[in-house]
Amino acid sequence: MGASLVIPVAAPQVSKVHVTLHIYDAMIRADLIACNRALLKLVGAGAFHCGVEVHSREWSYRKTRAQGTGVFCHAPLKPPGGSHLKSINMGTTELQAERLYRLIAALAWEWQGTEYDLLERNCVHFCQELCRRLCVAVPFPPWVSKLSDTGRSIRNDGRNAAEAMADCHKAVTTKVQTAKWCLGDDGCLCCMESLQGDARALSSKSRNVRRKGSTVEIIQDSRLVTSMKPAFESSAGIIGL
Repeated sequence: MGASLVIPVAAPQVSKVHVTLHIYDAMIRADLIACNRALLKLVGAGAFHCGVEVHSREWSYRKTRAQGTGVFCHAPLKPPGGSHLKSINMGTTELQAERLYRLIAALAWEWQGTEYDLLERNCVHFCQELCRRLCVAVPFPPWVSKLSDTGRSIRNDGRNAAEAMADCHKAVTTKVQTAKWCLGDDGCLCCMESLQGDARALSSKSRNVRRKGSTVEIIQDSRLVTSMKPAFESSAGIIGL
């Protein structure tokens, strides 16, 4: 018997799609744009809007007054306001158009417009999450979110300090009200040392308070469209509004 020729079957090629992060100054006045870019040069931070371009559309997130998703799309480099600063190649994704639409539909449920927060849940955070789910290779540039991250840290530190001070005051007050004071100076000094020890313990505990983030509630909005295709018919199609 003759040897049979075995022809290897090539694995199907997965087409990859480029992903681009577009960054804008979050203002339109020329003087404010100049200040924002000067701030970027001085401290490496600024107030920015951004969107992720994939499959010929740019996706972002914004605040809404009524319940419904804050996710929206438009033609690349044509946001409703803002001055273009820079575009960064984030690599590629293997997500084809149909799977992208499903991903956007899931994100639309999660990113409600009424839950927008300037420091903790804004367009930059949405773009970070979208890039993560697209599995791009290039890390998200930290300078884009540096200003909001710093503001969030300051706000959370202030909350934690206020909570720690309130807890300390409450504990010391309770101790004073319930303490059984000893007779004589030595006894009173002993009680006071106990109070000071409690205060030191609370102070030490306050340094280890875990920072708290905002709790996001997912609102099931029956008006959310189930098909993403109509949103692509318009250059500024808003999903779910």
